[in-house]
Amino acid sequence: MNRQTTGFTLIELIVAITIGGIILATVMGSFLTLGKIKQQLDLTRQIQRELSFATIRIADRIRSQSLDYTRIEDSNLHALPLGETELFSFDPDAGMLFMNDAPLFSSSLMVQDAEFTVSPLSNTLQPQVHLEIRVSERTTAEVPRVSIPIRTTISSRIIQ
Repeated sequence: MNRQTTGFTLIELIVAITIGGIILATVMGSFLTLGKIKQQLDLTRQIQRELSFATIRIADRIRSQSLDYTRIEDSNLHALPLGETELFSFDPDAGMLFMNDAPLFSSSLMVQDAEFTVSPLSNTLQPQVHLEIRVSERTTAEVPRVSIPIRTTISSRIIQ
């Protein structure tokens, strides 16, 4: 009897399945890594967008109003008084930067640090406000995935 067999042997099938599994695991690992990178980029864009909005808002208020030197005790501040009623303040416990009790960032973000440095401390020269803010995602992890600092100097147009 002359038997002709067609198909694969058990060994060939096991080798093919093993190679296919290795390739599939590699592709899935790459796919998961790309998903994490996309989430991180989306978070970075959100932080940058909100930092830009907050900086523009602060700069607009500094340029359009005078600094209230009577409410400034020293040059390094966590609160910046403008005019008679405006106030930018940083609450480290809440992790938020406020403008007259209204938050400047969404609740998904946390302001890690915010400092306003005013120079000069008298109203004889054009005042400058040096602004430093560090924003990250609000997370329970010890180290946030994304933390972005911004540092800028804004000159007031109004000298009082």
